[in-house]
Amino acid sequence: MIAIDDELRRICGNNSHAEYPLLRVDYSPASRYPAGDFTPWIANKLTERQFNDIAELFQELTKVNPGLNVGRDSWKKYVQTLCNINLRENIVFDDDKGNIDLHSALFTYMLHGSLDEFMLVDSYADYLARSICPYQLGVRDLEVKVNLANEFIKKMRRETKKYSTVWKDYPLFDLTKLTNVLNVKAPAYNLRVKLRTMSVGARQLFLDTIARGAGQGGFSARPFGINEDLVSREVANLGIGELCDQPKIVLMMYRNEQLFAALTGYPIKLGWNKKYIIKYMLQSAPDVVSRLTQDKYALVIPQQIMEEGKILAEWVCKIQNPLVLALSFM
Repeated sequence: MIAIDDELRRICGNNSHAEYPLLRVDYSPASRYPAGDFTPWIANKLTERQFNDIAELFQELTKVNPGLNVGRDSWKKYVQTLCNINLRENIVFDDDKGNIDLHSALFTYMLHGSLDEFMLVDSYADYLARSICPYQLGVRDLEVKVNLANEFIKKMRRETKKYSTVWKDYPLFDLTKLTNVLNVKAPAYNLRVKLRTMSVGARQLFLDTIARGAGQGGFSARPFGINEDLVSREVANLGIGELCDQPKIVLMMYRNEQLFAALTGYPIKLGWNKKYIIKYMLQSAPDVVSRLTQDKYALVIPQQIMEEGKILAEWVCKIQNPLVLALSFM
């Protein structure tokens, strides 16, 4: 069992499950949701070549749910293999830190994602694109990868045409369009400079807050690990976000089922959406509001940062396909 050092405890904060301290308290341990963003810790271990520590971390994270027909030893072997991949053979960044950031993010991504051809249809791949948002991306042998991907798509269309439309509706890749995407200079330079100093989790929170709105930026990163309190302060300290204690914003950080559970005994209806639940809480359950929002803050992106952030977010969406091609056909 891995020794939970001070750094891991700091990353988890108050998110730790009582029985499985590296997993998130408000989700089932079987979901494999880490209690915090472990990518900085993983990055340090990769640099120091302490691969066994990373393997032990993932044995703990997958202890309750290693996967169908997958044992704990399988995760150890898989992580050891992932430690030794050389991303530089396939991907080029304008700063070598991009390689270590992506490499560390691949580990947490693999808790739910797929590092093979089926990554093409993996909805979690946006996590990796957001992880590298501060860097200019290049892909080696792009034409070869495009050809391999298109052949794979055609194969899947043939093999699944009788029972699925997933691959039938999946478009073939256009080399010229992808090349044009990669040739465009990454936008929002000043913002990207600040994002380079942030953790992967902080980048996720920043970009997802832009996409979803204040108080909701942590949801897409939770499968891979995020301590919203810790990374919210990280973003705010760099001047591109603000901490907000307004109850109607803080309550957006909770899932619907958590809000319903807090209102046990109140005359509520399960069909209410989150905004209506919060409206009801603010009007009829001030004691519940106080309990759920005490000493909590949500991240808000100032308007002057929001505009530049939206431009960067659009660019991140565009580079996702080239990134996925680079990783799927290494």
